[in-house]
Amino acid sequence: MKATIMSEDFLTEGGCNACGPVHSVTYLIEFSEGRPQTIEALDVESLVMIFALKAGWKQEMVMTDDFEDAIQFKKDQQKVLLTEDYRQVIYTANGQAVQALKEIEDYTLLAEKTNEILRTLFKIEPVDFEFNV
Repeated sequence: MKATIMSEDFLTEGGCNACGPVHSVTYLIEFSEGRPQTIEALDVESLVMIFALKAGWKQEMVMTDDFEDAIQFKKDQQKVLLTEDYRQVIYTANGQAVQALKEIEDYTLLAEKTNEILRTLFKIEPVDFEFNV
């Protein structure tokens, strides 16, 4: 599957005289077979989520044994658990875990880590990423 990541920059006024303009970036992902969709951020967590949902996985919030919030992805009898701390996200399935930094600036590394998680834990074919940001 091929996916193109694009960005749009906006300057938004704060709405009052004391507030200056705020710079915001919106990221879009366009699949080879469809219209662009907005993604929350340009990070591993957002990219994994959009491809998992596209592949038919469902997600729900669950509580871990340590009473921490986590996201559980389910498809048929398969489950992948996403937990996070202040610097990284951790995907776990069948005793196997893959960690990723929350912020990866290098687009090549971002694509590699996303594909590692998708392939290893979700059994989704690698994505051919193109970054136009």
